[in-house]
Amino acid sequence: GGVRGLKFLPGEGGLISAGADGTWKRWQVPPPQGPAFPASEQPWRVLAATADGNRIAAEGDDKVLKIFDGTNGKLLHEIKELAEAATNLAFGPNGTLLVRGTPSGLVQVYEVETGSLQNELAGHQGAVQDVTFGASGKIAATAGADGTIRLWQVPPRPVTAAGHSQPLAAMAASGDGQWTATAADDGSLLLWSSTAVVDYLAGMDAAAEKAPEVASQKLREAGEPIAALVFAADGKTLFSGDKAGQLQAWDPATGKSLPSAATPGSAITALAPGSAEESMLVTAHADGLVRRWKLPLAAAQPIEGTKDVK
Repeated sequence: GGVRGLKFLPGEGGLISAGADGTWKRWQVPPPQGPAFPASEQPWRVLAATADGNRIAAEGDDKVLKIFDGTNGKLLHEIKELAEAATNLAFGPNGTLLVRGTPSGLVQVYEVETGSLQNELAGHQGAVQDVTFGASGKIAATAGADGTIRLWQVPPRPVTAAGHSQPLAAMAASGDGQWTATAADDGSLLLWSSTAVVDYLAGMDAAAEKAPEVASQKLREAGEPIAALVFAADGKTLFSGDKAGQLQAWDPATGKSLPSAATPGSAITALAPGSAEESMLVTAHADGLVRRWKLPLAAAQPIEGTKDVK
């Protein structure tokens, strides 16, 4: 079935994918064949992995959150009786925290070692569309269907940034914490400078409630809906993938578009960058293909072991 989630493991050339067939696979890139670890009778909805691949979190249509040992597929924690399905998952940089977004707008923070719920963060007026962590691990960013992004301290404190007129569909933060990119359902793409917000949060008085003003730069006014965003490992290039199969590169420093590539009729569902040394980008598609791209963008090389799903 289709690929539902994708996570690149920097430094070791590894790749983890989650499929609608209820399995997740760990690959080597280029891989001979990715081993499958059947772990759910229902299709996976969301997937996350730590940077070293030692911990994997996934959730299916059964609303059961599972945390695995990524080296051998052993189930470590199984969190049942969740009130609603996850919309997305993200590990903190050091792998100790897991953030879970929900359709109601609630953001949940779990301790990975114990599987226990640490915090529930309320603020979004609608579904949480995407979640990510900054490089320090102290700031979590969430994008909502209410058209806002929120930055949270742990312990939590939100900062609201408005700019889109439609619900947000995707979000990405650069590894150095300098940039945050957001895309909405109307195809608009905005770039935010994160430095001022992070500095504000770091020095903010505990009693302060007023959020800072956060300026944004519009990279694209509208167009085909963007389904995925990711920054290159060095933070110098932003990539967007849309539902028409267009893969576009952007220069965040200038706001200008860079060379693009297209896979017509093959909607992009997820993006994952390789390490700075590998100069590679991996895309997942609604037709079940995973494609590997050399950077700067050139012809796609489908990874062996994947196939078209008609």
